Amino acid sequence: MSSNIKGLNLFIDDIRQCTNREQERALVAKEVQKIRESFNNKKVSSTDKKKYMYKLLYTQILGHEVDFGFEESVQLISSPKVSEKYCGYITTCTIFQA
Repeated sequence: MSSNIKGLNLFIDDIRQCTNREQERALVAKEVQKIRESFNNKKVSSTDKKKYMYKLLYTQILGHEVDFGFEESVQLISSPKVSEKYCGYITTCTIFQA
């Protein structure tokens, strides 16, 4: 397992181990804050950006509010790498639909 996906898998495993909705909310809030701070840093690699966008996508699917990351999603769309383009398109269409 590559290290860039490992963080995503650990996040999903941690969410699955939550015994109630309040634990899940706390874990999601902590992770979303970490992602927000990383995006504000502006020195996020495209691989980390992709991992963070997938975490935000999973958070959205769980029913939590995601209100940032659009700029990073568009940056992924403009990448020459197909895997990054795919991530950008899927997160833009899913998270930021009108």
